[in-house]
Amino acid sequence: EKGLKSLERISPADRQVILDRNTVYIVNEQSGKQYKVYVGETNNIQKRTLQHLKDKDDVLQQIKDGYLYVIGDSEFQKSMTLDIENELINYFLALPGDVQVLNGRGNPQGSYAGSELKDQIFKETLKELNSREPELFPEYGRVLNSTLFKASPFKTLSDQQKKVKSDILALVSNTIKDDGDSKLITVAGAAGTGKTVLLSSLFYEVATAEFGKQVAGRKLKVAMIVNHDEQRTVYSAVTKRLKAAFGEEPVVFKPTEYLNVYMKKQEQFDVVLVDEAHLVWTQGHMAAWTKKHFKMFGTENQLKALAKTAKITIAIFDPKQILRADQSWDEDAIADLIQGSDVTYSLTQQYRIQANEQTRDWIDSFVAGDLKPIPHDFKYDLRVFDNAKAMFEAIQMRDNEIGLSRLLATFDWDYKLKRRIDGEPWMVTAGNLVKPWNLQTPGRNKSLTWSEDPVTIDEVGSTFTIQGLDLN
Repeated sequence: EKGLKSLERISPADRQVILDRNTVYIVNEQSGKQYKVYVGETNNIQKRTLQHLKDKDDVLQQIKDGYLYVIGDSEFQKSMTLDIENELINYFLALPGDVQVLNGRGNPQGSYAGSELKDQIFKETLKELNSREPELFPEYGRVLNSTLFKASPFKTLSDQQKKVKSDILALVSNTIKDDGDSKLITVAGAAGTGKTVLLSSLFYEVATAEFGKQVAGRKLKVAMIVNHDEQRTVYSAVTKRLKAAFGEEPVVFKPTEYLNVYMKKQEQFDVVLVDEAHLVWTQGHMAAWTKKHFKMFGTENQLKALAKTAKITIAIFDPKQILRADQSWDEDAIADLIQGSDVTYSLTQQYRIQANEQTRDWIDSFVAGDLKPIPHDFKYDLRVFDNAKAMFEAIQMRDNEIGLSRLLATFDWDYKLKRRIDGEPWMVTAGNLVKPWNLQTPGRNKSLTWSEDPVTIDEVGSTFTIQGLDLN
C-alpha cells in the first residue's frame, strides 16, 4: 500500500509510461538468504495491486513485507509485456541461491509488431535492475549459461514443439476424462532437437492445479522419471522453485526408486513422464532389479514396468544414444519401443548447433563414418587439433571468455565411479595431456550440473555427464 501511494508522486512523464500504459511488475521479499518472487503484467498497476492485496487466496498473500518494482517502456504493448514477464520468470528460475518463484504459469508469445525489440528492452531492463539491487538481479550473462534457464518450462516453443505439446495434452485430457485405456506416448528426437524443453513444458502443464481441475476435477498425480543424475538435479531444482505448481511432495525419481514407491502404495499415477527413455529401456545395469520387481510387473524392462503404473506415460528418447558400455540399443529395440507405443511423435529441428547447413552435414557425415573436408562457417567454430594440450588450452580460453566450455572424451580410457585401488583418480591421457575423468575433483558443488561447476574445467567430461545439456 505504501508503494501504491508513492506512485501518485511520480512525474507527469513517468506517469504516462507507468500508470497509463501496459507495465510489468516484480514483487519480491527477502528472508535471510531466501527470496520469494512474483512477476506480473497489467494495463493498470494500481488496480491490479489492490486486487492482489484484497484477495485472501492470492499467491501474493505469501509475501508479507515485500518490494514492488514497476517496469514501463514507451514500446510496451500487451504482447511485449507478456513476453518480458515470461523472460523474467525464466530469469528468476535460473538464479543461483534459494529463490522461490510464485508464478502459476508463463506467457510466451510468438511474433508480433515490435517483437524484434524484446531482447534489447529485456537486457536494458535487467541492467537497470542490476544497478539497483545486484544481489536479486545478477548480470544476465551469469544466468544465461545456467542449465535451469535453458530447461525452464516457460521457454517459448517452436511451432513443431507447440503442435506436439498440444496433441499430447489433448490425448492426456481425453484419456483421463473418458477413463480410457492406459496410453504410452513416445517422442523421438536427436540430440539438440528440444526434447528437454518440450518435456519440461509438459511436466509443468500437467502438474498445475488448473489443468488437473479441467480434466479430472482435481490435481493430477504426476511423476518425472530420470535415469541420469545431472538431469535429476535440473528437474528437482525446477520443482523446488515452482512449489506453487508442483507442491511439497517429491515428484522427480530414478526409475527403480519410483517403482519401489509404487510397490509400497500401489496407487496409480495419472501421468508419468520419462526423460531419455532409452536409458531405462536398455537391459544393462539391472543390479537393482529384483525378483520382487519381476513378480509385480512381469517384465525386466523398466519402461514397460513404468507404463503399468500410470494412466498416461510420456517417454522421450533419442534413437542414436547409449551412455554406458553395458547398454544395448539397436534397430530392433527402437522398432519394439515404437511398435509398443500408442502414438509416436518426432522432433527434427536442431537448436543446439548454431551452424550452417554445410557444417551440420559435415557432423552428420562424420557420425556416419564419412570424413569430408571441413567447411567454412562464420557462425560455428569447428577445429581439428593434433595436440590435445593445445586443444585444452583453447577450451580454457573460451571458458574464460564466454563460460560453459569443457573438454569431452569418448569411452576409450578406463573409468569407474569408485577410485582405483591405489586411491588415484581415473585419468585420460592423450599425448602431452593428462587430466582426470569427470566427477573426481574434490570440492564439487553438487547443486550444479557437471558442466556448470567451475572446478570441472580441469576434468574430462563424458557423454554421461553432458547428456541432455548444452555447452557454448
